[in-house]
Amino acid sequence: MDFKEDYQQKEDVVSVNQEQQTQQNSYVEDQSQQGVDEAAWAAKIHDGEQEAHHHHGMERRDRTSPNNRDLSARLRGDNELTSIFEGVGTVKKGDRGMDVTKLQQVLVDMKYQLPVYGVDGKFEDETLAALELFQADEGLTVSGELDSDTIQAMDARFDERTDYITAAEDFEEEAPREGTRALSEEDQTAALTSLNPLSNAEGATFDVQKADDYSNAIRDQLADVIAEFHQDLYADLAPLRADPETNFHEDGDIEGAANAGKDVTDQLYGNLNTGPAFQMNVNLIDQWKDQEDRQELLNDTQKKMQAVALVKYLIDANCDEIHPEYNADPYGAEESKALRPIIESFVDSEEKIQTLLDIDTGWKGVQQDGIQYLQRYKDPNNEANREKMWELFHVSIHEYIHTLANSEYKRWAYGLGGSETHTLIEGFCEFFTLNVRAKFPTSALASFQQQVEGSFYDANTPQAIPEVESLDVGLYRSNAEAERMVGIIGIKNAQLGYFQGAVDLMGR
Repeated sequence: MDFKEDYQQKEDVVSVNQEQQTQQNSYVEDQSQQGVDEAAWAAKIHDGEQEAHHHHGMERRDRTSPNNRDLSARLRGDNELTSIFEGVGTVKKGDRGMDVTKLQQVLVDMKYQLPVYGVDGKFEDETLAALELFQADEGLTVSGELDSDTIQAMDARFDERTDYITAAEDFEEEAPREGTRALSEEDQTAALTSLNPLSNAEGATFDVQKADDYSNAIRDQLADVIAEFHQDLYADLAPLRADPETNFHEDGDIEGAANAGKDVTDQLYGNLNTGPAFQMNVNLIDQWKDQEDRQELLNDTQKKMQAVALVKYLIDANCDEIHPEYNADPYGAEESKALRPIIESFVDSEEKIQTLLDIDTGWKGVQQDGIQYLQRYKDPNNEANREKMWELFHVSIHEYIHTLANSEYKRWAYGLGGSETHTLIEGFCEFFTLNVRAKFPTSALASFQQQVEGSFYDANTPQAIPEVESLDVGLYRSNAEAERMVGIIGIKNAQLGYFQGAVDLMGR
């Protein structure tokens, strides 16, 4: 799935004070209350240092540009720049505004410096000289304008992610703000706006006349997804709990793959932030057992809250092809109004609520408060288990990067709510995850193979390391929104904000 914040209750949330309990009860009992969703609830809980869960591992993988794993969304995914790709219009000397800001930030992130005026949204001689130098370096016609050939060359370079990798490698702990910039009010507004998913067309809005069609499409999709997930994640796996010695991975195998993910991440972002090594029953926890224990402590209201949160997540993550068809933002006022009865229809009985709780129990991977919750099941086939270790490796990169998000950054992110929270929490985590994977493609992972594969490694006949695209490791679609924000604020602002809490550099 994509960005998962289902905000499940931990033991300390179950024992919240009476004021918080009243907020929770009101949330469930009054589904018509405007402006209240699980992100807002999580932000309130977060005041007590309670972080939301982040699920991983069941996202749909049929993404298309600009959300394809191998493609950058920074330029090609920007509706305001689409016409330039198509050869209609350019950005040129004398222009003013956000298109110029984005061009200037591209140049700076690619190390074509603007030492006097910097990124100021004004296309004058300094910007012209930097752009012409880029065009010359790339073997393009030196037009001095951001034209179709030039923006495609820039887009192709961001596909490689080398400039993002270089920004991390160049970070100096003694001068953390070097290369960052203060944002203007216009930059701040544009940055926060970029956190929301794009409509099919620039400026398109949700048509309330089609609200019934939209909600019916969501309902049908949810019914299929919930049935499929309950079978795959719970019903098929529950019998395996009876024989853990046969059906569970060894602690050492799990720790090896998870720590390999941490190791490659630290090699890129270790100068910005690091976390502790993974250890079973410390910060690697059996998700199934943990959820069973937690759910036993929940009252009926809290169970419904958890179920509602999962339904909302599935609407966001697994109905993502429906939203653009209707130019819908599931957090928008009219869209939320249309979806309320649909959500309620999936949690209006104990049986339905339990089905959703079962899905949470069998969820493949979760991160909360620096702890990774995972499933321990082995496959009867060792080759399949070897691939599972590589899946755990890649998932652990993402989950470990979650743990590196600065507390001030998370406080700000959860305070925004809705799509903004999703993008800042899951989108940016995925953005940095993709940078790590670009730094360490499959061809660069040979030295980690034995550590990742553990007891399934064959020293006599080592097998080829599987490409990430062949594994059951999905792509969080909100990385596109995160990268578009980077296009406005710059990569050095983004990494300092995420890892060290300098959120003033991101638009706060």
